[in-house]
Amino acid sequence: MKDPTTGGTPAPLDGPSSLDALVRRLEALPPSLGPVRLVAVDGHAGSGKTTFAGRLSAALGGAPVLHLDDLATHEELFAWTGRLREQVLDPLGRGET
Repeated sequence: MKDPTTGGTPAPLDGPSSLDALVRRLEALPPSLGPVRLVAVDGHAGSGKTTFAGRLSAALGGAPVLHLDDLATHEELFAWTGRLREQVLDPLGRGET
């Protein structure tokens, strides 16, 4: 995958300096949802998504983190997508909190 800010190959994310490099790359990107940059972290259960999101948030100056567990339930495995769109993505796209 090419780094969109430099056209080169991105650095691996295995150390503090690589997290700093990722933050610089993210900050160089234009907003992706209204006035904000939306960053999604994906991975298998137990892969470290929450830990990584927390570190990235701190490195970005305290960027808010929304966990899928805040929306999804075992009773509604995929019904949360409408709530995500209506309660998070649409307001962010309009510049609302």
